[in-house]
Amino acid sequence: MTFHVVIYFLFEHLFYVFLSAAILLPSLAQFFLPARYALRPHDITVKTPFRSLSRSWIEFQRCEVDRHGVFLSPFKHPSRLENFRGIYLRFGQHREEVLYFLQNQQETLYSC
Repeated sequence: MTFHVVIYFLFEHLFYVFLSAAILLPSLAQFFLPARYALRPHDITVKTPFRSLSRSWIEFQRCEVDRHGVFLSPFKHPSRLENFRGIYLRFGQHREEVLYFLQNQQETLYSC
């Protein structure tokens, strides 16, 4: 919100405020909009208000756990492309359940 006020005072035109909102808000939507994760034996589905993504467990080679979630990567080794092709799965209130499920997926996820 304050960013858009600064844009308005810099350019003094509402067009640039709407343009900056159209660019900024979709890029930050993953941090503000709710996401639902469905972990099934053969795939994972991520649903947000604007899109749905489903990927098979076979596509993931590696995972990295941190305190807020787990990053599922399609590469065996760290790569610059993994941020665009991987999935970050947030734990929320279900940390132990998610980690238990991922440990049972050992045939595809070697490093969890």
